[in-house]
Amino acid sequence: MKKILFVEDDPTLGFVVKDHLTLEGYEIEWIKDGQTAFEIFEKNNFDLCIFDITLPKLDGFELAKKVRVKNKNISILFLTAKSLQEDRLHALRIGADDYLTKPFSIEELVLKMEIFLKRSSVVQTNSNQNSNLENNSIKLGNYSNSQCKLN
Repeated sequence: MKKILFVEDDPTLGFVVKDHLTLEGYEIEWIKDGQTAFEIFEKNNFDLCIFDITLPKLDGFELAKKVRVKNKNISILFLTAKSLQEDRLHALRIGADDYLTKPFSIEELVLKMEIFLKRSSVVQTNSNQNSNLENNSIKLGNYSNSQCKLN
């Protein structure tokens, strides 16, 4: 089950999104302010982050910057009422992977999540393969080149 950090301060929207994503099979950690969200992020492993921008204590932009320092590979989606192009561009420049404006389609959100989760699993697989190459060992079936030097 994929674990999602969802940060939204609107209680009605937060409840509806969390409920729907839970029904879709995701484990959702719903947090209502940016500072608490970052503290939870540091203590847990998440597969994807969904942030609002206008949050108490620490806004979504600052939260995304802090998360990106701790984990450069995790996907970050913004889900916000801010629709100005400057906000979209700023979000992408600080490391967001996508940006949805409210009102939004829950189906579109789920599809985007699935895309980013699929990509992150491919990146993790490639990272594992690269670390095997760095260790100069490749195993293919019952054969291994660990005794051979790679050029």
